Amino acid sequence: MKNKKICSFFVSEFHLLTTILPYINEKILENKKIELVLQKDMTIKVKEYLNKVKSLNIKSESILKLDWGKKKIDKILKKDNQIILVIGDKEFIDEIDSIINLDKVEEIIDCYRLDKNEELDKILDKYEKILSTEGIKSLIKNSQNTQERKTIQTQI
Repeated sequence: MKNKKICSFFVSEFHLLTTILPYINEKILENKKIELVLQKDMTIKVKEYLNKVKSLNIKSESILKLDWGKKKIDKILKKDNQIILVIGDKEFIDEIDSIINLDKVEEIIDCYRLDKNEELDKILDKYEKILSTEGIKSLIKNSQNTQERKTIQTQI
């Protein structure tokens, strides 16, 4: 399978978990290997979220078996053919992405915390897909001509 680099954005841990848990659950059901690289420990937040939100159709026990604590990246880099979720701010994600060998990864999802006024355009330029609460969607990169055609078509 061709490597995929996907991005996601969140403003709070609750927002992040609402976005990624259905995706993680789907991949667990497909027997995929999931690894998390977190800037900060989220173990307590995940347990709280799963206790409060009952409407999600996910396997909570499988989700809780994942290591939601901070961990050393070198353990993850020794494994092949896995899905890695990198969760943190832009600087953290840039640092982790610089040491991950994309040839050994099935998919990498960079989940950016939006604490400050980030330049989203520059981040989005590095990706072709985005993970949101609706699932993975392709990003449409419009040239100025494409945008002008769409604008004109909507006015006709």
